[in-house]
Amino acid sequence: MRVIKGMEKARDMVRQILTFGQRIDAPKQPEHFDTLIASNLDLLEGSLSESIKVVWKPGCGDAVIACNKTAIGQILMNLCWNAAQAMPEGGTLLIETDQGGDWSNIKQDHDLDGTAHVRLLVGDTGPGIEQSNIDLIFEPFFTTKSSGSNTGLGLSVVHGIVRAHGGVITASNRRPKGACFEVFLPQYMDASGESRPQQAPGANDARHGRGETILIVDDDDDVRELMARMLLKSGFTPLSASDGFQAYELLNKNPDIRLVLTDLNMPGMTGEQLARKIRDDGRSIPILLMSAIIDARIVRDYQSWGVHALLHKPIIPDDLIHELFSHINPTKDQDCAEENIC
Repeated sequence: MRVIKGMEKARDMVRQILTFGQRIDAPKQPEHFDTLIASNLDLLEGSLSESIKVVWKPGCGDAVIACNKTAIGQILMNLCWNAAQAMPEGGTLLIETDQGGDWSNIKQDHDLDGTAHVRLLVGDTGPGIEQSNIDLIFEPFFTTKSSGSNTGLGLSVVHGIVRAHGGVITASNRRPKGACFEVFLPQYMDASGESRPQQAPGANDARHGRGETILIVDDDDDVRELMARMLLKSGFTPLSASDGFQAYELLNKNPDIRLVLTDLNMPGMTGEQLARKIRDDGRSIPILLMSAIIDARIVRDYQSWGVHALLHKPIIPDDLIHELFSHINPTKDQDCAEENIC
């Protein structure tokens, strides 16, 4: 069973990459790089163990990049979660940005043009990367983790996003210890040759929950814990269930639940079956469905199950919080379409 589960996870991750690739091609907008990175930090810290200290050193000033904002958030989250996994007993996670450094060796080795670039550095105080693995670390399915615990596709996803933005990512070891990942992305220049956004970058919503209870349903313990931390950090009260049956029981016992956030593929009772059962009871509570695989059938049918929105896994914290507010307080978020795939 362990081998089969590992194979299924690998299969799901491959499909996830193919699906996510469609999102990389979304229109790119000029954004202040430091503002964009900083906007993800609060929720990032809420998703990490308290034993990990996050050190943020912004250094890009007003530098701007043309990007898919969600995809850049994906780069940051994946690199930081990867670093956190390398420090199970705790440590320091360094997030640093700068521009205009002497990166001639990087540009030469990776055939970058003479355009000005910004750099994102994510470093940890873990054991570092074995030298023999550095050249393989961005390859699909490469992993140093135990069988079944990781598919080895996270860094290859990051690599693909970086390349789609015209950039380069490198891996190395830090001194005295730890791994270091550096992302180089071209700066955006407007018609006058200046690096600035066409409009002021949209700051993330400063909205904060008021203790609303959100039911998280997922058979993966790590996913439930991560989601719960995100929600707590944003002012919500998370309630967790490991399967559809437990979730249905909790709904009957807790009338204060304001929204159901459920995975699609679960043993016993799937997210689709849970949604149908809730609607059969005549309840109008918002239901958000999460999945790494969202195919044409799901897109066609999810509304008939009583589901309000589909969320692609892995979910960027900002996207998740936006969706929660959109459906808990719909009158405040008229811009959120009924048929929504994040």
